[in-house]
Amino acid sequence: MSEQIMEHIGEDGTFTDEFAKTVIAELGEGYVETQERGRCKTLDDIHDIKALAKSAIDSRRAHAKLSESEFRRPEDTATDEDKVAYKKRLRTELGATGKLEDYLIEKPLNFPEGLPWNEEDAKTWAQFFCDEGYSVEMKNKLVAAMEKETVEAYNKLQQTKKEAFDIAVKEITDKHQPPAIIEMGRLAFRYLDTWGSDEAKEIIGADEETGRKSMNEMPENFEEWNKRGVPPVQVEHMARVAKDMQSGTNKVGDVKVGNLDADADFVAKCSEKSPALQPKG
Repeated sequence: MSEQIMEHIGEDGTFTDEFAKTVIAELGEGYVETQERGRCKTLDDIHDIKALAKSAIDSRRAHAKLSESEFRRPEDTATDEDKVAYKKRLRTELGATGKLEDYLIEKPLNFPEGLPWNEEDAKTWAQFFCDEGYSVEMKNKLVAAMEKETVEAYNKLQQTKKEAFDIAVKEITDKHQPPAIIEMGRLAFRYLDTWGSDEAKEIIGADEETGRKSMNEMPENFEEWNKRGVPPVQVEHMARVAKDMQSGTNKVGDVKVGNLDADADFVAKCSEKSPALQPKG
């Protein structure tokens, strides 16, 4: 066998045209790479001993490099160090960088106005994704999903609030004429200006720096009342309480003082989400 192959190697180490066929004939059909019988395409470009040796060395290096890049899940009997090393390498292969700057979360450009953005929470989540070995791609997908869900929930809540606001305003406007509504707003303003906390007075008052008007100047503007934390039902009730006080039916010492206590309690309950609007004392 060796003698037949050697017949096709010249003194200068070059191969004859029959060299490849002779080698394949000795190796067997399993090494034939084309439909043309007896031909191995891999050997077509190898014309001498030097090229053959180079091919063998390059092939071995490539195989060693491939083996080095492959890794298997540790057996149950593996040491803790081996398991930790495996997890770290696996996360790296999947895209984890271990660099906090790759995981920073910035406020989206289209974030709804009024929806609070917590910078500290963003930093905490970034640190978590980095420490846990999430890939940057996975982190981006998770953050996008959380932001989408948060924005959708916020928009849905705002829509629900608007619908409730529209219903409350309609109920009031159906019951009262415009002059009565203006008087209602002024009485509510008087109530808070008399009984409200300093913060409440600031909320309903004017602001020269921003050009904001006092609610006493636009008492019928329920939308503005609502923006400042006073819903329509609260405006209506405070106006009624202020009117009763004005007429003297709810003054301290009067036999109806219990009604005043009940009114104050009602306003306090309405103001649970707006503590600044609760009466002083």
